Amino acid sequence: MLNYLPLTAVGMPLIGAPIVYFLPQRNRLLRNSITLGITLFSFVSVLLMLPAIEAGIVIEKRLKYLMAPMGLTFRVDELDLFLALITCFLWVVVTIYSFVYMENKHYQSRFYAAFLVALSGCLGVALTGGLLSLFIFFELASLVPYILIVHSETKEAVEASNKYLFMCLLGSLSLFFGISMTYYYLGTVDLKELQLLNRASTLPWPIFATFFIGFGIKSGLFPLHIWLPDAHPIAPSPISSLLSGITIKVGIYGIIRLVYNIYHFDVFNQVGWGTFLRITAAITIMFGSGVALSQKNLKRLLAYSSISQIGYVLLGIALLNERALFGAIFHIFSHAFMKGTLFLCAGAIKHKTGKTNIDEMKGIGREMPLTMICFTIASLAMIGIPPLNGFISKWYLGLGSLDADMPFYLIILLISSLLNGVYFLPIIINAFFDKQEETAGIKLKFNEVPVSMMGPMMVLTFGIVVGGIYEHTLIKLARTAAKLLFS
Repeated sequence: MLNYLPLTAVGMPLIGAPIVYFLPQRNRLLRNSITLGITLFSFVSVLLMLPAIEAGIVIEKRLKYLMAPMGLTFRVDELDLFLALITCFLWVVVTIYSFVYMENKHYQSRFYAAFLVALSGCLGVALTGGLLSLFIFFELASLVPYILIVHSETKEAVEASNKYLFMCLLGSLSLFFGISMTYYYLGTVDLKELQLLNRASTLPWPIFATFFIGFGIKSGLFPLHIWLPDAHPIAPSPISSLLSGITIKVGIYGIIRLVYNIYHFDVFNQVGWGTFLRITAAITIMFGSGVALSQKNLKRLLAYSSISQIGYVLLGIALLNERALFGAIFHIFSHAFMKGTLFLCAGAIKHKTGKTNIDEMKGIGREMPLTMICFTIASLAMIGIPPLNGFISKWYLGLGSLDADMPFYLIILLISSLLNGVYFLPIIINAFFDKQEETAGIKLKFNEVPVSMMGPMMVLTFGIVVGGIYEHTLIKLARTAAKLLFS
């Protein structure tokens, strides 16, 4: 029974998607109930794996009749479960938020069907045990969000989604070539066998490049990020939250497996690829933070901030020591909650006021205080203020820089945190202390969003606070995962 849990977690959204799609548009309550029920089912399936993983058991299931002769493989360890738990939790929270946010939008059956398939893809990447299986689910997690990004069908949405689709196809081709060449040279694409073989150092360097391009495009790393600043702002805010909180982590998860399973961290030290990854991470961090300073649209600012934050995770991977890797893995959780909250807050402001530009949000904190309190806490966590969860991950990334005798990267982290303060703090100050705009002498009055939108924002905000002060399951999983990847 235990071995079938990964299959049920991934498979149920795929089963539910066509049911949701063919429901009439007017059956809103039934559609929402099925969507929420399926996301909760996947979440419970993942939670049921937790006791076994905490006991040191690796859950494995191979469906040898699917994708023969290699079969569809699931294998779940601490890192896999860590990502799957975050994915399911954020998906459930965003599902609840979306019901009110999307209630007056068109094509809701199409939206929620794609929403469920994207969940299956992201979970499949986390729970798979082979490169071919990973590629299949990676395609679901990459291509299906196109439908979600283009949902409004405006000219801007079509342009942004087409750019996203082009980059995804480029990444898919690159990744497929890397997987094919790995099989050609090593005779297997099973992640466990690749790690045991420890022969990746014999692979020609272009194969590493194809993997990096494939995963790097999905992650939004510089200079492969060009789809991200357009896709995040134009997508519905629930989808922006998932794009930043989860789907770009699918790519960075692939890079972790690339460095520590397909290859080995010793190989990266020997051939200089570690230096390449560290430099790429530093440029990504500074580029994202720097460009965010000039943005006037709130969601576009958050998009560039996401580029910077994914650079933090790559830096932790590339420093090639245990404390830095723990910081990188934990930052996957931290950023998912922080940026998930910020995008939901931006969506709440747009839903209630129609405003998206930062200059238009003066005084909004007095009319939407709970929304802006959530925004403030998430922003402070992004800056790295203790004891919030963003501080914990940055602290370990800093310690990892010192462990590697590379204080330069600690300076990069400090400068980026300072830049985070420069572009987040004025938004907060203006929201609470500046005068609200007036139109024709009548002061605009806005109320808070409904409970089904406010509740998810508050839950994620609570996670940001508790995540930094409590030794919770995710911290333990992240620490164990980092330790095992170096064992």
